[in-house]
Amino acid sequence: MRLAYPFFGVGWALCMGLACSEDPPTRPPTLSDCNEATCTDVRRGNTTVSVGALVPAGEGGAAGSSGMPPATTTLAGNVRMIVEPDLVALNPPNAPVEVRAAGGLGTEVVAIPAADGSFSLDGVVSETAGWAAVGAFTDPPTEPFMDTLQGVDTAAGEPMTLRVMRRSVLEEVALTSFFTTPLELDPTRGHAILTFVDELGNPLPGVRLTFPSPADVGIAYDSGEIYSDAEIETSVRGTVVLLNLAAAAYPGSLTSVVAELATLRDRQFRPGFRVAAASVTLLTVEIDLSVANP
Repeated sequence: MRLAYPFFGVGWALCMGLACSEDPPTRPPTLSDCNEATCTDVRRGNTTVSVGALVPAGEGGAAGSSGMPPATTTLAGNVRMIVEPDLVALNPPNAPVEVRAAGGLGTEVVAIPAADGSFSLDGVVSETAGWAAVGAFTDPPTEPFMDTLQGVDTAAGEPMTLRVMRRSVLEEVALTSFFTTPLELDPTRGHAILTFVDELGNPLPGVRLTFPSPADVGIAYDSGEIYSDAEIETSVRGTVVLLNLAAAAYPGSLTSVVAELATLRDRQFRPGFRVAAASVTLLTVEIDLSVANP
């Protein structure tokens, strides 16, 4: 099925580069403003964004649009539901969901997975930095799932696993992770779980967000098998939870965070992602340490 309203669009996250400086501004420009030479294109493998180092002024830059209709492909694989806050345990969804992705000419294409979670979606824009979403997409939201946004490399032509989060799981995270500043999920705002890894896919401890501030959104870092807003940087799982981010209604809007590593305090990284109200975004951010620290 094809829906004729704007969705993610081609190159939904082409500016998921990084912003680095010795003295970064208090609030960096939003991702939609990221069109300077200091913004790089990204590589994405299934649900991984690769964040490189600085692009010196006058180098790099995204290529302009050719005006030609985008190439399309088939996105296929399996949907699995997240049943634990550590995101590890995955089962086939136990309630109906849809898979949505960007189609040509600003449309959205939709598939309904089989009972075992398998799906095949034709007419998806072929791009390395694409996005997909899984959920019920009802207004108001219905149980048991939250609409779940995630990155996909549709140009790779490989089967992939898409995830959908049970609402109760994120509610558990909010209840058990925020001791310093207790909070509840705001249905008018969006949420995200980012996992930082190195080039080999190993989780990165010592990652700290410098933007946004905990005063603006709920931030909790992994602490063993749980998350805690008392921690100041990632631990062994390299993961940070952001709750109640400002977001537009689905399909949402672009945003970004600024992160630094304990071992690279002179560098900052700005991965970008899409977030939608009453939805959760899942993203793995690969930091290219070999480039970031030449």
